[in-house]
Amino acid sequence: EKTVLLARQEDGGFREFLRMDGIDDMLPVALSADGQLLYALTDKDREHRELVSVDVATGKSVKTVHALPGLDIEWPILDAAR
Repeated sequence: EKTVLLARQEDGGFREFLRMDGIDDMLPVALSADGQLLYALTDKDREHRELVSVDVATGKSVKTVHALPGLDIEWPILDAAR
């Protein structure tokens, strides 16, 4: 089962920006303040669940934002500035 994330375009329409093998691959949690990055939790190809950022324009993972060796991150608490 595939899960698709959509991004709103400037014209008000939507476009697909990320296709996943179900919600277990990546759990979206927030957008950056400028809307350029999606913050998500994932353990795909990782030993533990990490907070990562994904470029909304490309759908590609940009980097690991936070990881705790030996522990899964359950949920981040983000401020408005993200």
